[in-house]
Amino acid sequence: MQNSINNEKGSIMLIALLIMAMLTILGLTAVNTAVVELRIAHNEQILKRNFYNAETGIIDAINNATKGPNAWLTEPFLIQTNTFLSNGTTVPVNSQPLCNIVDTNGNRVATIEIRCIEPNAIPMPGFSQGANSIPALSYEVPPPAGSGFSMKNFKVLQFAVTSTTASGGGGIQIQTGAYKVFSK
Repeated sequence: MQNSINNEKGSIMLIALLIMAMLTILGLTAVNTAVVELRIAHNEQILKRNFYNAETGIIDAINNATKGPNAWLTEPFLIQTNTFLSNGTTVPVNSQPLCNIVDTNGNRVATIEIRCIEPNAIPMPGFSQGANSIPALSYEVPPPAGSGFSMKNFKVLQFAVTSTTASGGGGIQIQTGAYKVFSK
């Protein structure tokens, strides 16, 4: 009678099954890692597209401030003044809250909000929270040093330009300041 302890028949089958199980686990881990990496790359692509769309809105607002269909730095815009503060102080509320930038298919890619910068930084009706979150600065300031404009004859009006992407996937909002020099 043979000793059953020394019987190694079928052991290669057990080793092969263990190796196959380990390879299966390793393969599933690799597939899971690849899927996660694809999701990360897709989300990053959406984030970059949204950033560039918002940046396009800022560039369009600055480049087309005085011309084109999205012109905002116009005389009617500049002469608006309303009593806005609860204490009766009059501040300029120059605003263009909804100027949309569209792509070649007519889809809205960014919304531009332009408002004057004013010393009290009071939220204005009709504007997003981001457009209302601007620093409190003077609306009218002297011309920048070295600009060639004398402080005696010229003044500068300051504006905040906010661009917000229209697509989902983590909206991006970019703000910048703009100013225009005027004769006194």
